[in-house]
Amino acid sequence: MPTDWTVTFGGLTIGGDGSPYQLSQLVGFHEAPEVRTSDQMRSRAHGLFAGTDYLGGRSIVAEVEVVAPHPSETVWQAFSSALVVGAESETALGVQMPGLAYGTAVQVGARVRKLSMPIERAYFNGHGRAVVEWYATDPRVYSQTLTTETASQATVAGTGVTFPVTFPLSFGGAVSGGQLTATNAGEFGAPWVATISGPIVNPTLENITTGETLAFVGSLATGETLVVDSLARSVLLNGTASRYSWLVVGSQWFTVEPGDNAIRLAGTSGTGSVSFSFRSAWI
Repeated sequence: MPTDWTVTFGGLTIGGDGSPYQLSQLVGFHEAPEVRTSDQMRSRAHGLFAGTDYLGGRSIVAEVEVVAPHPSETVWQAFSSALVVGAESETALGVQMPGLAYGTAVQVGARVRKLSMPIERAYFNGHGRAVVEWYATDPRVYSQTLTTETASQATVAGTGVTFPVTFPLSFGGAVSGGQLTATNAGEFGAPWVATISGPIVNPTLENITTGETLAFVGSLATGETLVVDSLARSVLLNGTASRYSWLVVGSQWFTVEPGDNAIRLAGTSGTGSVSFSFRSAWI
């Protein structure tokens, strides 16, 4: 379990009792990420046409004191080996800080963009300092706890869903079952991954709370799965083969909003099920 005042990355723990790596400053978690605006200039007039603001990435900078008997190549080598600049993929950067996300242990996916370890008098005396900068392309701060909820396919009395689908979605009869509750303890919409298991024909995933629905035209046999990733915007049969073409025009990629979200799986026929995973999210 993570302890307070610690940062973890690539097997390295910064902070905590007995660690040679101690935090002096951490910037980038309480600060708002950069904003990408879509405002447009007004032709021959003052001001702008207001567009939608989107969040860009998040920069995180830590100042670290490295305390070790001199010389201690092992301590410095472990530090630099865990913080290699130029990695091709992002790694979980975990943080446990009182007051951050209500004290929840959180993480972002990040890469090291800068590492500075100046050689100076204090370094030779066994008390060095370093500055490390990470960059997260996804600005959301996530709980380190992955929440997974499951539900069986809804039973629809009557004709069921009619294809081609029109929105708002009509199931053509009374719907029972097929529902789970996804509770986002954070303050910002969270992406999710749903694994739909067959047998099911024309599956639909609906966030009843927000009224948004993803609908698919296709069939899953017993033992087959459809893995739907809302962040990657991918739809994969058995986790490998793309079935994005199954997505019905007018479908909406929803998020798990703060609080309780009622999520339902339905289809025109079958006895399928869904496993729905997400992490609470903050900004």
